[in-house]
Amino acid sequence: MRICFPAARLVFGLLFLLAACTPAVIVTTTPTRIVPSSGRGGLTGSVPGASERWPDEPLLLFAAPFSGDAGSGKGFYLLEPNIHPKTGLEAGGSFQLNNAVPGLYVLVVGPTAERARLVLGDAGKMRVVEVKADLVLDLGSLEITP
Repeated sequence: MRICFPAARLVFGLLFLLAACTPAVIVTTTPTRIVPSSGRGGLTGSVPGASERWPDEPLLLFAAPFSGDAGSGKGFYLLEPNIHPKTGLEAGGSFQLNNAVPGLYVLVVGPTAERARLVLGDAGKMRVVEVKADLVLDLGSLEITP
């Protein structure tokens, strides 16, 4: 098949015109808040002091499943960052963790799981939170261990 020069010029001209008339993609910096999927739950809140501990590093909030008595805080947790729920912290420290399996969790904040710190509750003890199906729990402002 042979394309003559004027036909090729017409094809490339139409492609250029099509590209020029296509609207530009606008990227927003405001994250979309997602409602948990059916049967899952979520957490929202902020960790305002986290960026001071790890300046200029992207931070994550990990949810490690907790086994034990949530009331007394006696029990244990195991964090596997490749399996357990996690989300990024925004510039001011706010977060929303979506689509977590209902259950008890300990929250951990840091640039990596290995360097992360526990989120504290009352009397400076480890905070255990309960994720409930189809609900997003607002935890407010949180503190991390020194």
